[in-house]
Amino acid sequence: MALAMLVMLTLNVLQPPDWDTTHELYFGQRLVVDHELVWTREFHDKPPFVSMFYGLAGATQQFVWVQVMTLLAVLAAMMAVVRLAPGLGISARYPAKLQYAVRGFAAVLLPTVWVTLQGGMFNINVPATALALVALLVVMQPGIPALRYVLVGSVCAALAISMRPYHVAPLAVGVLWAGACFGFASSAGAAWRVRTARAMAVYVLWGGMIGLWGALFNVVPYVLTQQMPAFVDGLAMLAGGNIPNNGLRGFVAAMVDVKIAAFWLVFVGVAALVTVPFCRVGQVGRWVVLYLLCSVALATVILQVHS
Repeated sequence: MALAMLVMLTLNVLQPPDWDTTHELYFGQRLVVDHELVWTREFHDKPPFVSMFYGLAGATQQFVWVQVMTLLAVLAAMMAVVRLAPGLGISARYPAKLQYAVRGFAAVLLPTVWVTLQGGMFNINVPATALALVALLVVMQPGIPALRYVLVGSVCAALAISMRPYHVAPLAVGVLWAGACFGFASSAGAAWRVRTARAMAVYVLWGGMIGLWGALFNVVPYVLTQQMPAFVDGLAMLAGGNIPNNGLRGFVAAMVDVKIAAFWLVFVGVAALVTVPFCRVGQVGRWVVLYLLCSVALATVILQVHS
């Protein structure tokens, strides 16, 4: 599988950017070269941070900068899976080498799946999803998350949402479910009330920091340049939705495609056979529900906008 991933990744690297990515490069160039924020002269259906992400590549006309930043986000997600997964579901009754092999396999699955997405590996969806995964894994560590985890998780979550606002739904649902199952429910009696109050305070802090980082990445540039009316107007247009289309029909059509359906069946089957047996007893059901909740939350938000 690692070899297949490397082959597909190489093909993605050699492939020129598609029309959607070229569109983003244009707005990145306008930002860096012409010092023009989005929504001040032209409307763009992405948050302001997206043009910042593409700014260096757009200004230099070198798509390799997007590839480098995307690969860094993917590597961060893979490292998070390898280093943070032990506290989430893998049972300690298995040898350390076997546990490491399982985590390594799960990490390799990530880019293997992402290179098959529409637009390839270097579409904005990949770094956004990778950072959202890092945020979720960091915050979902057993017990009450340490402040350093809250800081890293909030930055990654804010970046992910700033690229693809859809990720706010699975992040919120995932943290609430994980907190209820693995955090709040781990104590009893009076200790439960104290632990729950502390955990709730940490999660509220995490949400507040996401908002602060999001404002820094997207709002502050308009404040500093005294162009807040343009930001408000652009946000209102963005909230109004894109060009109407039948998102549900497109989603179903993509899922019934023979090649895509076959790939996902193989992927889900292999992932389940390799990872589920190593989960701690009593936690398999919780993780299955968590996967389903995050997937449904993300699909619901996307279909509500694109339908």
